[in-house]
Amino acid sequence: MGGEGCFAALAVALVVAGCFVSSGCGSGGEVVEVSEATWTDGPWPLTVASGQLSCEGTSARPVPWFESPDGRMWPLNGIAMGEAASRGGVFQTEITPIHAPNAELMAEMREAGVPDGGPVVRISVDALMQRAFALCE
Repeated sequence: MGGEGCFAALAVALVVAGCFVSSGCGSGGEVVEVSEATWTDGPWPLTVASGQLSCEGTSARPVPWFESPDGRMWPLNGIAMGEAASRGGVFQTEITPIHAPNAELMAEMREAGVPDGGPVVRISVDALMQRAFALCE
């Protein structure tokens, strides 16, 4: 391979490697900003006020992510959880630390006699996941 071919191969390798350490490297490379202030799909499901959605892969095997303002990547499905475990670094293996509890359902549970310290019911992240999936299509 000549000098130009080596350079081109190196450039492609760097771009591909970059997709594994940054957000927005899904099928279309799109990133969508989301925030509690502009969220209209039910209660905001996270404890951070904003972030970015991205999706890697295809609609047949989507790997959706939420990137928090501190740069950490949070998985939105089981496939992404597996990817995060193998990648490490900024990739978190669970969204639980920023997944907001459903205060309304938790209050109903306490009224029904479930003691504090019992299970934590959280707001669904399904709408976030669906928005991220759209980026893989």
